[in-house]
Formats: sequence, C-alpha cells, structure tokens
Amino acid sequence: MSESITLYAVPESTYCARVRLVLELKSIEYTEERPAGGSYKSEDYRRLVPAGSVPA
Repeated sequence: MSESITLYAVPESTYCARVRLVLELKSIEYTEERPAGGSYKSEDYRRLVPAGSVPA
C-alpha cells in the first residue's frame, strides 16, 4: 500500500479501538491523530469527513 493511513480517533471510543485493532491485526501502518477540543467539528475536518464522525 503506497498511501499512508491517518486514523482520527478519541481514546475513549470503543469504535476507534475496533478500527485500531483491525489495523494492527492486518499489520497496516497508520498514524493516529486525536481531535483536540471538538476540532472534529471544524470546517477542515468536515471536508475530510462530511458526517463529522470519529473514527475517520
């Protein structure tokens, strides 16, 4: 895989933990970013993920 994966996740989320687990089990390289203080509601984030959901 040539593209890098960025996981936008919050540590408390079980949904994020599931995505993280799958990435680890499949040995997929990724970087994790944690949206700070509601930044997942920002216009920039909404351009990446129109639903504004986490994980993304």
